[in-house]
Formats: sequence, C-alpha cells, structure tokens
Amino acid sequence: MYKYQFESTKDLIGKKDSRQKQKNEFNALHQHLVLDGSRQSERDFPRTSTRTGVLDGTKMSATERLGNLMVLLCLAHTTQGIALLRRGWQKNNIGHQDFRDCIKLQLAYEKWVNDSNEIQDVKDSVPLVEEMIVAIQQCFPRFSGNGWCIPKMHSLANMTHYMLKFGSAKNFTGQVGERVLKSVVKDVAQQTQRRAKVFAEQCALRHYENMVFAHADDNMRYQLDLNWERIRNDDTTDDRVHGKYTMTFHECNAHGKGKIDVNWEDKARDRIGIRANNKMAFAIREFAKDNGYRGQFSVSGYTSIKLETTHADGSRLFHASEFCHGDAWYDYAMIKFVDDNDCLQQSPAQLVGFFRYDMPRIPTPKLTKDEGLSLEEIEDNNLQDDTLYAVIHSSTNPYIDWDRIQTDFVVPFHLGSVKDHLYIVDVKTICDALYVFKDYGGNDSTKRFCVLPYRHWGKYFSYRIYEEEESEEDDDSEDD
Repeated sequence: MYKYQFESTKDLIGKKDSRQKQKNEFNALHQHLVLDGSRQSERDFPRTSTRTGVLDGTKMSATERLGNLMVLLCLAHTTQGIALLRRGWQKNNIGHQDFRDCIKLQLAYEKWVNDSNEIQDVKDSVPLVEEMIVAIQQCFPRFSGNGWCIPKMHSLANMTHYMLKFGSAKNFTGQVGERVLKSVVKDVAQQTQRRAKVFAEQCALRHYENMVFAHADDNMRYQLDLNWERIRNDDTTDDRVHGKYTMTFHECNAHGKGKIDVNWEDKARDRIGIRANNKMAFAIREFAKDNGYRGQFSVSGYTSIKLETTHADGSRLFHASEFCHGDAWYDYAMIKFVDDNDCLQQSPAQLVGFFRYDMPRIPTPKLTKDEGLSLEEIEDNNLQDDTLYAVIHSSTNPYIDWDRIQTDFVVPFHLGSVKDHLYIVDVKTICDALYVFKDYGGNDSTKRFCVLPYRHWGKYFSYRIYEEEESEEDDDSEDD
C-alpha cells in the first residue's frame, strides 16, 4: 500500500513525466533527510532507502517503505517540501495538515497493531481506523486501476477484527516467520547436501545439533564460573568518553578575549588542524569571566560519550565533533532542568561539546551554583571539580517534553541566540536522545523539528483513540 502512496505523491507533484525538475528536487530533499537520519544519536526508526528515490516505491523492502513514509512526513514539514507539494494539494483539495495527520496515523497504527493493547481499546479503535482509511483515499488520490479498491485496503479495514480474534497482530504476521526462516532453514542449509530427498531431515538435524551445542555452552559457562555480568557504574564515565583533546585558555581581557590552544590526543587531528567548537570555547570562557576568573586554565574535551538514557534499553552514543566521518556532527538530546518554581522540566537542546576541568581553583557550575562558593573560597581551599560537563545550545521554548512530542508526533522548535541560550550542564541531565531535522528551504536557520521515536509511535495512536472517545462524549452531552 505504501508503494501506491508514493506513486500518488509523485502525481501530486506532476502527472506522468511532467515537472521532472520538481521531482528531482523532491528526491534530493529526501536524500538530505535520510542522510540527516543516519547522523543521529536516536536510531530507533525504521530503515530507509535512497536507491530509487522516495517517489518510486519499488525495489525496496516493506521496512524501507515504512521508513521512507516517515521521511515523507518529515519532508512535508519543511518549507521546501511544502512548496513542492502545494500545487498538488490545491488541485486535489487536500489540506496541508490533513496530509500530515494521515501519515502520522498510518505510522502509529503500524506500531500499535503489534503492541499489547486492551480489548476495549481495540474495539474503540474502529472509528479511528475508518477515519484513517478515508484520509488515505483523500490525501493520496489514486486514479489508475481500481483506485483504492484493492485487497490491501480491505485487509486494513479487517485488522481490528483479526486482533479481537487472535490478539496482537504479531501473532499472525508473516514477518516473524520470514526472520525465523533465516536461522531455521537458510543458515543450516549451508551444512546439508542440498538434495531434495533428505533436505528437510538434514536441516532439522543441523538445527537440533546447534541447540545441543548452545545448551552445552550455557551449562559449561556456569560450571566454569563464566556466567558473570557487566555491571554499569553511573559514577564512572572515563570508559565511555572518546576523542580526547585539551583546550588551554590563556589569560583574557575584560571583554573575554584571549588566545585558545587545542591539542589533540590523536596527533592526526593536530596535523590537519581541526579546531574545537567556537560555541563551546565561548561558553567556557564566558562562565569563567562572569565568575571573576580571567587567568589561564585548561579543560579536557571529548568528541563523543556513551550514556544510559531514560527510554532506551541500551546506552546511546552522543557526538559533538567538528569532524566525524567526514563532516561536523552535533547530536540533539532532551535535557532535564529545574525551573524557577522548583519543578522538573525537559527541553530539547543541541550538544555542543563535552569536557572536564583539569585544574583546581577554577570556578565551575558545581562549585559556584550548586554549592554557592565564591571565587575566593574556591582558591583558598584549592578546590577542584571532576564533574563531566556538556555545553548545550538550548531551545527558546523550555517546555517541550515527551508528552508534547507524543501528542503532536512532530514538534517544531527554535534554537536560541548563542549569547542567551548556551549553558554548561552536568552530562547526567541528558535524559534522552532526539531525532531532529532542520527546516530545509526556510529563512529561519534556527528552526528545527523533533520526531517521536518508533518505540512510542503506538502511544500516539492510543492518544488519538482517547481523543475520539472524548469528542464523542462531548457530542452526546450536547445532544442531551
């Protein structure tokens, strides 16, 4: 079905072979967004494909079509994407927001049917599924063949019926069987004679032998005391930082101007002259100056760090580097902070750099803000702060949290001015990774969009179910 939607999107830009320039621009924009997606700390998204462009739904797997549909949603939020699609939207009376809401529902429904849901929620979802089917027909008009009178649309309408009979869609999907086929048949088939008469028997024997070996390995590991587990230590970060370099801040004047030297642990970076981020240097220098310190000091910086985050099962690798795999790479993350009312809040921010103070007697955020010490007290007691810090470029809207992203699916925000929205924070305030893309074609270079990760897509559909129920209850109360 996604294949037909991409064909319909192609027709929205231009029928058949017309408007080839606009179609090429559309595919180029898709490639930019796919490339941005490959350089993110948040990787929980379906696989994408750029082999034939987003307007050609052929020659790609089902997962890649789902990933490209997500990229199409991102594309429909950018200024350039809107400009390329506006002509087709107007000719077919398609609302801009309706087009995006339709894709959001599809993506969320794809995840929701494979999640565990209450029986009542599945029953209540029927009106929303009907709304989604109507939205697909309206937002992706199809004039070839039988239009949208196809078996896949019929299967989509009956999905809730089968879920009520058999449970979650993962109980009757064919995807699991295809994945198991690789380990049960394809892998073991390499160790058979590949003769039709004994092929099934030999595959079964090889699979049984692999199970025996795995069982014996587990048993021997236990007897040899090899059944240990690696335990994470939250207070130890040295083994999770990479790309070390030293920044030496020489004595500065009253305006904060002074020489800064950068020495890399990797001498190859020294030879090609890679500098540290200017925003990071500015934030560190300004903090020291604002707290009355203008002398020389040094910090140890890092280009990447692995952190355990709130909603992810494993650790996330965050980059903040001027040169990583051929280009600059600065990830985005959700930062937690305490507002003026002593309430814990969250906000998206760009990670500019990671560092640790090398010397004692230097004012740091922990010593000056958390412990309330003056520069004289820090110097007199020869205090040193070993905290690992991150320099962040925060959003102008400090109240974009996961509830807002889960409600809207794609949320726009703006990076603030460098002077007012650069902060030095403890790396422990980084609570989640974010998938962020910029507004291609827009005049505002600070505008960004953050996207709900795949693991939460089903929650968006659940939210829409409850929204539909509340609207129906309101309508009933008005009728009474």
